Amino acid sequence: MDLLLLAIYAAVCISAFKAFKIPLNKWTVPTAVLGGLVFVGAIVMVMNYNHPYAKLARNFYITTPVISDVNGRVISVPVQPNQPLKKGDVLFEVDPTPFRATVESLRAQLAAAEPEAAELAEELSNAIAGVNQAKASRDQSKDAYTRYKQGYDNARAFSERDVEARRLSLEQAEAALDRAEASEREARLHAETKYMGQHPEVARLQAELQKAMYNLEHTVVRAPTDGYVTQVFLQPGMYVAALPLRPVMVFVHDDPVHRNTVVGAFWQNSLQRIKAGYEAEVIFDGVPGEVFKARVKQALPALSQGQLQASGELLSVESRYQPGFVPVELEIVDERFFDYHLPGGVVASAAIYTHHAHHMSTVRKVLLRMQGWMNYFFPFH
Repeated sequence: MDLLLLAIYAAVCISAFKAFKIPLNKWTVPTAVLGGLVFVGAIVMVMNYNHPYAKLARNFYITTPVISDVNGRVISVPVQPNQPLKKGDVLFEVDPTPFRATVESLRAQLAAAEPEAAELAEELSNAIAGVNQAKASRDQSKDAYTRYKQGYDNARAFSERDVEARRLSLEQAEAALDRAEASEREARLHAETKYMGQHPEVARLQAELQKAMYNLEHTVVRAPTDGYVTQVFLQPGMYVAALPLRPVMVFVHDDPVHRNTVVGAFWQNSLQRIKAGYEAEVIFDGVPGEVFKARVKQALPALSQGQLQASGELLSVESRYQPGFVPVELEIVDERFFDYHLPGGVVASAAIYTHHAHHMSTVRKVLLRMQGWMNYFFPFH
């Protein structure tokens, strides 16, 4: 920018010297040079502070690394590079044979486990009936022993051997009752142990089946949102793994919010003159001679040079004390911008026009347009 101003001033001086036939001597030439430096320097200082300029700006877009959720051999890649995709469109398919077999195996196990769980309830009923029968037998043996014992004690109506036989019969009945009650407790434990209202084995198999069905469903990898993939190198027969370190595609999101957003790198010196809503203009190297209207969205609240993370390395003074530029988001509001179909990530330059020293904004606009026209001569600047 300053070179353009100096070139303009030099052209004016040369024209003035020739038009007014000003002699070239030790007074006129130094005066013109010093005057130009003071004049241009004052304009540049006032303009740069009040109407910031970013030589480097860029349109950014969001991508998602595509990673398979399962391990397997790729059998189909129907997606075409750089073609618009809708959410849910197929990107590629992994061989589903082993995953389908796992699902069928778990379904068979679940079908066998459900009747077994029902049989446990029947076993509990049988155990309860066994306890009742053992109690009745115990009570009968107890009554017989009591009757024989009283008859022996009162009138010797029964022999001592008969009483002893009834006592042994009672002990056997009580032991049988203990065994029946133990069997009932075991059957009740098996039948009444539940997880979320189901038998644990059935619940476990259902959870494994759900996971297996999830894996089977994700053998088909689909587009996460509207967008497209570019530079597709994946081919049928390649092996993919569920590892975040090895993405197989890059999915570019069709995000209308970022499509017309440019982020410019502005000097920190002009930070107090950058406010949301201010008018701005953007020029692209890919569209020489065109200037697009824009609006300041925000100055990002953090610089990467100042971030700290917990790690095993000490802070490096050299890497962390670089000044850095302030990233400022600019929203292009010029409808003509969408007619050029620029690729994502194109480079640009931008200027912000504030309410301070507004008369200097005209100079900034002229210089920005001159810079835009110079984009036609890309090998020379």
